Amino acid sequence: RLDAATAIRAAAHGDVTESEEYFDAASRQYSSNDPFAFSRALLEVCLKPELTSLINRYLGKAAYITQGVALRIGPNPSTGFGSFQWHHDAWGKRINMMIVLTEVGEGDQHMTYAKGSHRLRHSYDKYANSRFSQEEFTQRCSRMEILNCTARPGDIYLFDSNGIHSGNRTNGRTRDTFIIEYSRLAHTIWAHRIPPEFLQGFSEKQLEPLSWMLRQDRSKRSLAPAVNSWVGQLLRVDKWLL
Repeated sequence: RLDAATAIRAAAHGDVTESEEYFDAASRQYSSNDPFAFSRALLEVCLKPELTSLINRYLGKAAYITQGVALRIGPNPSTGFGSFQWHHDAWGKRINMMIVLTEVGEGDQHMTYAKGSHRLRHSYDKYANSRFSQEEFTQRCSRMEILNCTARPGDIYLFDSNGIHSGNRTNGRTRDTFIIEYSRLAHTIWAHRIPPEFLQGFSEKQLEPLSWMLRQDRSKRSLAPAVNSWVGQLLRVDKWLL
């Protein structure tokens, strides 16, 4: 479990610099793209051996943390836009860890997931446009159980982002979360800042999932990677074998 107050400060941090922190007034969503700079407790969860070994077994090889984001999603009567509609993340087999920091019921800003949809294979077109209309969703997932991802503060969901899922907006309570991504794709690494003092106390083995990220130099590259989708990767032959 994480300190919710720490996460809220991260998600609602006011300075907007190179899209590291921003507020989308239309969707009522705060985002922090440098969450590791705020909370060592976040690293303690992300590097927990019981969780990383489970992720490694699922992916079939050692996974690396490629991105993290802190989100505060406020009440909104409008839904069905952006990530708040049925979609997959357009990356194939990858694990997302969603750490929930607030009480989330079905009447709040909860996520839904079509159980078993991670086994689906998608066409090129559904990677170029990974959103699904209700008709498309019904055609492919009508027999699947829909999981409502309700939570208490400190609960964690691990899910394959290739599965079809959706955020949902309501007039209910605000949801605060960290979302951490684990992958084997080196070119998807974000150049997150991690204070050196936050790394103290972890063993070399525990820090392995961060090894790619710790080699990034923000003075020589941007925060976000140059290629940030599977479709975008297709046009970069130099990235295929990384």
